[in-house]
Amino acid sequence: VCKFKNMTKIFVTSDCHYHHVNIMKYCNRNFYTVEEMNDELIYQHNELVDKNDIVYNLGDFTFQSVPGAVGILKKLNGKHRFLRGNHDSWLFDKEYNNYDALRAIHDELLRQGDSKDKVEWVKDYEEFRFNKNLYCLGHFPLFTWHQSYRGSMNLYGHCHANIEHMIKGRQMDVGVDNAYRLFKQYRPFSLEEVTEILMSRDIECPEMEDVRSNPWKKE
Repeated sequence: VCKFKNMTKIFVTSDCHYHHVNIMKYCNRNFYTVEEMNDELIYQHNELVDKNDIVYNLGDFTFQSVPGAVGILKKLNGKHRFLRGNHDSWLFDKEYNNYDALRAIHDELLRQGDSKDKVEWVKDYEEFRFNKNLYCLGHFPLFTWHQSYRGSMNLYGHCHANIEHMIKGRQMDVGVDNAYRLFKQYRPFSLEEVTEILMSRDIECPEMEDVRSNPWKKE
């Protein structure tokens, strides 16, 4: 599994939908109750992720408010970085009443006896480099993305593994339903797993024809 110098690992996941009863029907998750689903997702997560590992959550974590979301987070290993999904009202700031989502999450973590370090940040989009590879993360799949013509990787959620048969090039659904499709487990992906899968694919993106016909150095 991918490691930083301090031996922590990097994981990516999306679309857990904790506490969402109807997701079991929509995505054919074979559980009798939402509590059973929650417990299994938490168990699979903690089987892979250690306390100090980095976890990128790419949206649709839960329909719950902040107290309910933190109630789940308390049980999950790792230091979490959140990218907002369309079902994450608890992650959105509300300017009309000066509501700061990250501050509310930190306050609730402390109230429930956990550390603010459990959640590092909340964003809509993120890029990072690891081992010279560029990763572009967001809730929704992108038509094109930063340096896609150079082989950068687009990691997304939202689609619950429903469009993977249509995807070409170096982009991938990292949601738990795609993990189940590949591994028969509702769990995060390690960055190493994602990289191995995507590096085996050809670079394909809308700009490729232009890059081939105009081989100047693009930035």
